[in-house]
Amino acid sequence: MFGKINKYFNNLLDLFFPNICVACQTALAGNEQYVCTACLSGLPYTNFWNHTENPIEKIFWGRVVIESAAALVFFEKNSHFQEILHHLKYRGKSELGVLLGRIYGSKIKQSILAEADIIVPVPLHKSREQKRGFNQSERVAEGLGKSLNIPVVANAAERMVATKTQTSKKRFDRWLNVAGVFNITRPEKFIGKHILVVDDVITTGATSESFMNELLKIPGVKVSFVALASA
Repeated sequence: MFGKINKYFNNLLDLFFPNICVACQTALAGNEQYVCTACLSGLPYTNFWNHTENPIEKIFWGRVVIESAAALVFFEKNSHFQEILHHLKYRGKSELGVLLGRIYGSKIKQSILAEADIIVPVPLHKSREQKRGFNQSERVAEGLGKSLNIPVVANAAERMVATKTQTSKKRFDRWLNVAGVFNITRPEKFIGKHILVVDDVITTGATSESFMNELLKIPGVKVSFVALASA
């Protein structure tokens, strides 16, 4: 009896306060979470994971020795993906990161990216993570790990400096802004591992470059890289 009443109450709540897609604001179907199927299927996926020498790999040429790299989607202003990313980073919808990570994992399962031994998110500075409540890259890594059955290591590196936003900086200034800001606190966790590094959005790649070069100082380490979006 209680179950029927609870179901009726939830249906009544959905009628007046429906769960809506964060991207297009239409009501979600019963099996949908946060983003409707139409919006997810309509995202501008890059398919970079199917191509060597893709634009993300080329960003790091001459800067970091990587095994492979990709981005899930192309970032476009005023797009559905921008709405999704905004809800993830600024409206506390951390489960969106897990959802996108699972989708990402399903797409790269047959690529070299899925051959990594561990998944490591790019660290946020403690002050920024406390303000947001979570590290969005860590939530994406969580979804990737669940999809690919690869362990996530998120407690063995730190960002020591809370750098200013990179959005208005030129490439060299971005590089200077993040030079030496990362510290590997537990290098023994990474020795001899192929590490899949995860970030949310890549532009010049300066932040990820700085982090991966710290990881590559550890004996036997190889790195690959994935971002949610390429801007």
